[in-house]
Amino acid sequence: DYFQLEGFAYRFVPIKTTRSGFLEYGRINTDVMYDNLMNNFRWGGMEGTDLHLGYYERRTFSVIKIRNNFARLAKKLLLEGKRDSAVAVLDRCLELFPHERIPYHYFMPGIIETYYKAEEIEKAEKIAEEFALICEDNLSYYLSLKPGMRKSVTSDIQLHLQLLQMLTGVTKESNPEGVAKSIEEKFSSLYSKYIQTTGQ
Repeated sequence: DYFQLEGFAYRFVPIKTTRSGFLEYGRINTDVMYDNLMNNFRWGGMEGTDLHLGYYERRTFSVIKIRNNFARLAKKLLLEGKRDSAVAVLDRCLELFPHERIPYHYFMPGIIETYYKAEEIEKAEKIAEEFALICEDNLSYYLSLKPGMRKSVTSDIQLHLQLLQMLTGVTKESNPEGVAKSIEEKFSSLYSKYIQTTGQ
């Protein structure tokens, strides 16, 4: 209740903040966090195109929920009426952590939703469509496996179905006339295939 997010870690401060969600505890000092993420932090090779990140590096980024931290800052900036700064934060996040470097995962729908709220519809739709295709490719592969192998990736199947469902919800709510229909069709088709192949 007394944490303040300023980048990758929390500062303990004498200000009580009610938790707004499971992964969103602590207040955000937008001035400090924006300056840290956009100006002060040095990303080293992250800004190059020939960088390879191994399992442990990717796992570290997952543990600190780095994309979610960028998304939280952007959401807070939007609430403060700082739209341009919010968009700059989201853009910087995807510049540093594209799918090719850190695979899209659980926090991407939040980034997409924030782009929508910032009225960056084209960016939101492009990322949503790209992420949906990634989920579709992964699910198609998992569901093509023989039963024994498929059972070993059950959690991955369920996660990607959940991600597609989240994408469906975000796009339908934000822009139902856009890519929402095609993403919903992907989810429905793959979910039906999952039920058929697993007998559930």
